[in-house]
Amino acid sequence: MDSTGHRLCLAAVSALALAATALPATAGVEEACHRLAGSNLDSGLPAAFPGVPFEELDAARAIPACRAALAAEPGNPRLIYQLARALDASDDQFAEAARLYDRAAQSGFPLAINNLAALYADGRGVEKDMQRAITLFRDAAEAGLPMAMTNLAFLHWDGEGLPQDDARAVALFRQAAEAGDGQAMFWLGRARENGRGAARDLDKALEWYRAALRAGDTVAGLDAARLLLRDGDGHSPDHEAAAVEYRLAAAGGDPRAAGWLAGDIRAGRVAPADPDELLRLLTLAASTGDAQALLDLWQALHDAENHAQALTIAYRAYDRAAEAAPSEDSGWPVHRLMAARAVQQSLTASGQAPRSEDELRMFQTDYPVATIRRFTLGFDCSGETAQYGIYVWDWSRGHGMADAQFDWIEQTRGCTVPPEVRRSFAEVWDMAQAAGASYTDLTGQEIGDDGLRYIQK
Repeated sequence: MDSTGHRLCLAAVSALALAATALPATAGVEEACHRLAGSNLDSGLPAAFPGVPFEELDAARAIPACRAALAAEPGNPRLIYQLARALDASDDQFAEAARLYDRAAQSGFPLAINNLAALYADGRGVEKDMQRAITLFRDAAEAGLPMAMTNLAFLHWDGEGLPQDDARAVALFRQAAEAGDGQAMFWLGRARENGRGAARDLDKALEWYRAALRAGDTVAGLDAARLLLRDGDGHSPDHEAAAVEYRLAAAGGDPRAAGWLAGDIRAGRVAPADPDELLRLLTLAASTGDAQALLDLWQALHDAENHAQALTIAYRAYDRAAEAAPSEDSGWPVHRLMAARAVQQSLTASGQAPRSEDELRMFQTDYPVATIRRFTLGFDCSGETAQYGIYVWDWSRGHGMADAQFDWIEQTRGCTVPPEVRRSFAEVWDMAQAAGASYTDLTGQEIGDDGLRYIQK
């Protein structure tokens, strides 16, 4: 649930999605530009348009709409800003975006001043110039834009262009937070949690994370829940209180919050708010395409006997696991096993035909719905012990499946797999191959709960 890093703010920290607003038949090009590129931070935007968070802006549609609007009203600073914003979001038209931000900035448009400053700070579309960026951020802050105050705080926090000064950064974060900036509230929570620029105070950190969530920063909900679930220093996990934060973050569209809350509901730690909540949460969590989230959704659909939809999700889970790079979470080799088994179970339950007979035969041979064995082993991960399941089963391939799991644990999680553990699984694989025996059965006979062969003890 941890969140690290930040970037200079160009858009709202709110995760609220743009509502689909039906325009009247007489709506003109200006309204189209407002609808597609208006900022959700722009207090002067007509009330009919909620504004689009920067990360949700559809540049391909917004750019032509705003060019047409600006052609009809070339001196309108809001339209100039909105076209610049759309170009900025396109990721390859920064130079024109910078020129247009500059035009709108000269009209005193604070959002344009802030975004132009961000381009100078990053060197996008203009030559990087931190002093120019700082001047512009200060101009926007003096014009009352909370986001610009937050950006100045980041520069002090990182010591980039301004003296590294945690206390000054916290003062600016507080000023922006008091003006309603959710990201500033989040970073005040970080400061209080870590004791940077202010005394360490986990209760205050929790207050700021909660405030940030309610201001639209869904990431803060994960941190609020994390503090509520801590165990130690006189604090016991409060799953019900954490669920409140998870629900708010999930309602704001955060798939990670949905996944954590779904896990607590499935484990019986939290009661669902209604009979359909678990499925809604799992669907949101799976929207990221994460293989494990898709498998969790498959299980819920399978348990509910919604076998046709479960089959679709099982195939999606397998495809995601198969295409994932070894460095990704979805690249965990066991995901392929579990997804292939899920496909077979859903094919049987639904009575549907497989998408490929050859693929199904491969699943039946290499990922059978048969006995598998799991060893839960502890590994040293940067000085801390983490538990991982190592799965073994019988397949037709000429090599064992444990090494790929060990590789993933080392490469993706930064853990150390003891050579003797690797050797134990490899030796038993060779024994099974030589004897024509079941690898699953033989590992149970030859390898202990610590991952070592009994003869090594």
